[in-house]
Amino acid sequence: MTFWGKGESMVWITSEVEIPEELIDHLEQGKLVLFVGAGVSMKGKSNLPNFDDLVDEIAKTLYVETREITEPHDYYLGKIAKTKDVHQVARDLVHIEKSKPNPLHYAIPRLFPLDTEVRIVTTNFDRHFTTAMKEMNRELNVYYAPALPTGRAFKGLAYIHGNIEQEKEALILTDGDFGRAYLTEGWARRFLVDLFSNYTVLFVGYSHNDPVMKYLATGLPPSTRRYAFVAQGENTYHWEHLGIRPIVYPNKGNNHQSLVKAVKRWAELMGDNYITKRMRIRDIVTVPPSVEQEQLSYIKQSIKKIETVRYFVEFAHDYEWVEWLEAEGKLQNLFLVTSNDNEVDELLAEWLVEQFLFSHQKELFQLIFKNHSKISPLLWRTICSYLNETKIKMDPLLFARWTLLLLETAEKDSKSIEKISCLLQKCSFPEHKEIALLLLTFILDGKLKLKRERKWGNDTQ
Repeated sequence: MTFWGKGESMVWITSEVEIPEELIDHLEQGKLVLFVGAGVSMKGKSNLPNFDDLVDEIAKTLYVETREITEPHDYYLGKIAKTKDVHQVARDLVHIEKSKPNPLHYAIPRLFPLDTEVRIVTTNFDRHFTTAMKEMNRELNVYYAPALPTGRAFKGLAYIHGNIEQEKEALILTDGDFGRAYLTEGWARRFLVDLFSNYTVLFVGYSHNDPVMKYLATGLPPSTRRYAFVAQGENTYHWEHLGIRPIVYPNKGNNHQSLVKAVKRWAELMGDNYITKRMRIRDIVTVPPSVEQEQLSYIKQSIKKIETVRYFVEFAHDYEWVEWLEAEGKLQNLFLVTSNDNEVDELLAEWLVEQFLFSHQKELFQLIFKNHSKISPLLWRTICSYLNETKIKMDPLLFARWTLLLLETAEKDSKSIEKISCLLQKCSFPEHKEIALLLLTFILDGKLKLKRERKWGNDTQ
């Protein structure tokens, strides 16, 4: 069973639905597979039965005794199949001309902007995904059981329990069918074990008591990262017992519209080009941080990547964004003496210094004090370079305060001495008399220390 820490980072996709940040990252990295169940084809224009209702409709059509509540669905159908053609009846019940793809059949494929990166597996018999793909001019590999690829190399759309476009015998319905797929021939099990071992999994359109889930769950290795969209009010314990993390969404009126909106919004964000991303970020950060969680989640995702953090620093000019970043822990690398900084940290350091070093000096000193009066080597270099290169006329007292901070936090190595020496050239008399003396003392002390270290080093050789 897989357990997740309580501190797992979540992202608001809409005002009602939040999902683990890991899912967004893994989708972008090509490490996410979507498993789609009967719930996706039950609503709207599709209006098809789930597996439980399909079994009842088969019984009614064949005028046979209904299933006992404790009798497994596949065993029941296997018993009927000895004398009745349950596969043909099931095919006829699903192959309804008036049943059409609904919004989820279009939104789910759009989560994958590139045809070559689509990874959708469905246990449904209908062909609504195939129809939706054709209407959207999407070209991808479609696999029909039992002719499945290796799970590790899977890309495309897979009907692992068969499809109405195939011969009726291809539909996985009875205990005998499931036995062949998962046990004796084992092609479904091999595909799933390999798939689950290499990808994060997100289930959509399943319930915890879905008959199909007992077979899918047998292929889940303990290390698999797996999630499921779950309607509010459904018992989440059974999902957790399977090692599947439930992502709960509101379900007012039992119409699952909040799920549809969340998937459509997620797909919309995945399809954004950089021009659209820049515009979205601009519209959010040109004003102080919003109280809308959806907008803040979008910015939180954006500042993780160098391509989009550029847009943030371009348009964010309100100091409240500094306070928000600090509260979110996004500036912590700038206040760690042993920080392993990256390109994102470099851009944030430049933004922090260029935008607020003078205009919000009081707030920045308070922020530094809050972080134990320590700054990272990156932030030290950025402040030093800015003081040396800026064309803005500085108040002598302000220059002295920032220079004093640099002196107090500097390493006495050759690079620091060189940068501090440049600041001495910015001094003029008598305005900078005191700070110039401190700079000169630091430089001379540092050079004497380096000379002694070199001498001692030579003596030991």
